[in-house]
Formats: sequence, C-alpha cells, structure tokens
Amino acid sequence: MATLLAAADGNCISLFIIQHEVINIHQKLQAHLRLLEEMQRELRQENTFVQVCMEKLENMGGDVLVWSPWQGKITLMNQKNASLYSH
Repeated sequence: MATLLAAADGNCISLFIIQHEVINIHQKLQAHLRLLEEMQRELRQENTFVQVCMEKLENMGGDVLVWSPWQGKITLMNQKNASLYSH
C-alpha cells in the first residue's frame, strides 16, 4: 500500500512539473506571437511608405531615394526599374 501511495504521489509531482512546463512554453509562444504581430505592423507601415514613394515617383517621372528606417537602408528608385540601387 505504501508503494502504491508513493507511486501516486510521484505521478502527481510529475504531472505538476509537466503542467508547469506547458504553461512556460505557452507564455513563450505568446511572447513570440506578440513580437511577430509587431513586426507585421512595421512591415505594413513600410509597405505603405514605399507605395506612397512609388506614387510620387510615377507623378514626378524621376528618381527617388527611399529611406527604410525599419531595414536601415536607402534605395534609389526610378520609373523604369523599381529598384536601381540598395545600400
């Protein structure tokens, strides 16, 4: 009987440890999801910014330098070739 009770207690402790690990993994996944959602918002902002620049480029008919703060690069764009140079 004592062996059976010890086994039951051991199983409860094992289940508690597993539950704790599952909660930790769930919290980490939620944090990663929030980070991905923030990155998605930044990409949408950048895409909107690039679209506005391309519209201005079409209206001007010349070259435009586009600064991308999210990627930290400058791109030279023109009407014929959407991206001539990127640094």
